[in-house]
Amino acid sequence: MDLKLDPVTHDLAFDSNGDLVLVDGNDRIVQQIKIRLRTFRGEWFADARAGMPYYQKILGVKPLRQAVVVQAIREAVLGVPGVRDIYDIVFAYDPSTRSANVTFRAVSQSGEPIVFDDPYILG
Repeated sequence: MDLKLDPVTHDLAFDSNGDLVLVDGNDRIVQQIKIRLRTFRGEWFADARAGMPYYQKILGVKPLRQAVVVQAIREAVLGVPGVRDIYDIVFAYDPSTRSANVTFRAVSQSGEPIVFDDPYILG
């Protein structure tokens, strides 16, 4: 169980009474995946290995190597507690806007399917 993050602002979510909201199950797993994919490796003081290797392997590499990005996504997602497998990864990048979209299907440890589709900005 985790504290829920607002899907737009990524700040802590509060209910109408001003209480923190909790998230569990596949919703927690999806939230943890988003956090991993949006964290730059070395950014978090408690674990410099957490996150995506954006500076190390992705940003500034011309041309962008799709296979490297997909492998980094695979490793990051499989490192999320509760994820058993990931497949059908699609990483679509638009260099003009520096935006990307990641879609994939995964399976939780309990066997439930997880469908992930998330746009974000690189850099």
